[in-house]
Amino acid sequence: MFSLALALTGDRVRAEGVVVDVISAACSMLSLPDVELRHELSRRTYRRCTAAGPGHASTVGTEEGRQRAALSLVRFGGLDYCETAAVLGLPSPEVARLLNSGLHELVLTPEHPRP
Repeated sequence: MFSLALALTGDRVRAEGVVVDVISAACSMLSLPDVELRHELSRRTYRRCTAAGPGHASTVGTEEGRQRAALSLVRFGGLDYCETAAVLGLPSPEVARLLNSGLHELVLTPEHPRP
C-alpha cells in the first residue's frame, strides 16, 4: 500500500499518512479473504491519494499520472486491468493502452534504448 501511495502522491510523508488512514478505516474489513482485502485496500488507497486536499494536486490528471496509477494499481494493488479501469473510471481499452505504453516507457530507458 505504501508503494502504491508513494507512486500516486510522489510525497513520502503524505503517502505514509494515506496508508495509516486507509488501514485505520479498514479495520472492520478484516473478515474479507486476503485477495479481496488487498484489492479493497488498494482501491481505498487510490481514492485517498487522489482526493485533492489543500496543497495536494492530483497526479492522475496527466497521461503520465494515469500511466503511473494504472501500473501501480496492477503491480502493487494486485488488480487486473478491468478492475483498474473501474477504479480509474476509464474504459478497459484505455487502461490496456496506458499499461502497454507505460511498460514500453519503462523498458525503453537509456540503459535499454530502442533497437
